[in-house]
Amino acid sequence: MKKKVNKNLLIFGTGNLGRTVKETAEAIGIFHNIAFLDDYSNNAIGKCSEYKKFQKDYLYAYPAFGNNRLRSRWIDIVEKEGFLVPILIHPTAYINPTAKILKGCLIGANAVVNTDVVIDRGCIISAEAFIDNGSFIGECSNIDIGAIIKPNSIVNKMNKVEAGKIYSNPNLDVYYSFEIGV
Repeated sequence: MKKKVNKNLLIFGTGNLGRTVKETAEAIGIFHNIAFLDDYSNNAIGKCSEYKKFQKDYLYAYPAFGNNRLRSRWIDIVEKEGFLVPILIHPTAYINPTAKILKGCLIGANAVVNTDVVIDRGCIISAEAFIDNGSFIGECSNIDIGAIIKPNSIVNKMNKVEAGKIYSNPNLDVYYSFEIGV
């Protein structure tokens, strides 16, 4: 008899980001069971600090904290304990085949991740955000709803680009390499 693969997801935090993670995970449709851990919610099956009790029932864990440093710290903790931290991409998002998205990222509904973009570990790319060609989004950054990252920009780690903002911080090395034909 074939052993059933554990496709259960444990979400840390029941706030707005946690609910968005749950909705995205449901839209993807690969998780059998999705539950929350939260220190202050009746909608959770336990507190965040009790995560070890749920290891045998949940293979995947997603720290859904809007605080970038807290999210980063919890990603380290759950990975060290053996949980897998998934990449969650909403089915309506467009991801160019040349883009690279690392573990722990959430890509929201109708977001666009264009050619040769790198989204580092633990980033939140909110609904309708647009990350243009050749950009790099640093570890555990948050690109809020409708924000636009212009081509070849670098968003440093743990940064937040607010909703609706147009962000440009060009990586001049990319521009110069094209100019001199490298």
